[in-house]
Amino acid sequence: MEEKKKTSVVLKIALITICAHLVCGAGGLHAIPHLLNKIERIDTAAEVQIPSEFGKFILSVDDEAEDCDPWSELSDYSAAWADTGPEVDDTFREPFLNNRNVHLVQDGNITNILLIGCDSRDLSMRGRSDSIIILSVNRYTGALNMVSILRDTYVEIPGYENNKINASYAFGGMSLLDRTIEHNFGIHIDHNVCINFEGFLYAFTQIGDIEIDLYQAEADYLNKESPAGDWALVAGPNMLNPEMTLEYARARYVGNADWERTSRQRRVLLAAFNKCRASGLGSMLSLLDSITPYVATDMSNAQMVSLLTEAVNAGMNISVMRGFPESGMYEGTMIKGMSALIPDLDLISRTIHQILYGVD
Repeated sequence: MEEKKKTSVVLKIALITICAHLVCGAGGLHAIPHLLNKIERIDTAAEVQIPSEFGKFILSVDDEAEDCDPWSELSDYSAAWADTGPEVDDTFREPFLNNRNVHLVQDGNITNILLIGCDSRDLSMRGRSDSIIILSVNRYTGALNMVSILRDTYVEIPGYENNKINASYAFGGMSLLDRTIEHNFGIHIDHNVCINFEGFLYAFTQIGDIEIDLYQAEADYLNKESPAGDWALVAGPNMLNPEMTLEYARARYVGNADWERTSRQRRVLLAAFNKCRASGLGSMLSLLDSITPYVATDMSNAQMVSLLTEAVNAGMNISVMRGFPESGMYEGTMIKGMSALIPDLDLISRTIHQILYGVD
């Protein structure tokens, strides 16, 4: 089944980032460096991008593929391009994207970390960004804000044909995804963190059960997905084990499609965050030690320790959790054979600017 092959791993990224914050308290700073050294480092300046002609040929990244890795099949793309070139539909007209008035906002007291959920099982294999969350640390208010961008959002990708936003990571890695977000939403991205499927499983195995309030359709769906048919979840509060949490987080066809899916990601994050805060330092260090091999980032140890310490000192209060585009901010349509959301980028950017920066 499709959902068996997919996982909303960004919630795992944010989980790791937030839990690392907890570990960096005064009593744990001395234990951090050797753990952080296990994290894979990405030099965004050296990330190789798929040539633009291939990006135009590969108009959409295959949402059905498991472990999609465009680079592994570049020779196939090259051969296909040489034989036929890209197919051109003379009747197709690009939808208008109203990002001409979108302006980039930056503030030295607000740090935005892009949390990238990679659907590849191997961090060295650059697949789609299955989930995208901006975790914003506000030093003015001490708040952590989480803003999701739905993966089907149709945007301008610098240097490539317009496409769904999750294609930009496959084409050009963290650096291109950052530029795509800045170009379309006017949000400056300071740092990136990526985690894969195995990292998610490890994280929740360590954390254990979390409490989630389900509505009836969600409970019915999860019971149906039970591997042994022995889940007995009901409407209302439930303790979800790691397997249940995984199914809950990636469920895309219960409720309002990807809007509820990203909402579930944030609810899982919040529940995990609250449980992590109640755990002892030893448990947090053990968790960090277990999951660091499944994480990649462009941050140095010094940047991580500094940022995490600031987050701890600020109180680590999660203030806003929203996903975009929201109702009234998009038009759903089929483009180039794929389902996509045509966003009102001007409205979305102004709304997110208000959430993250307090300005329009």
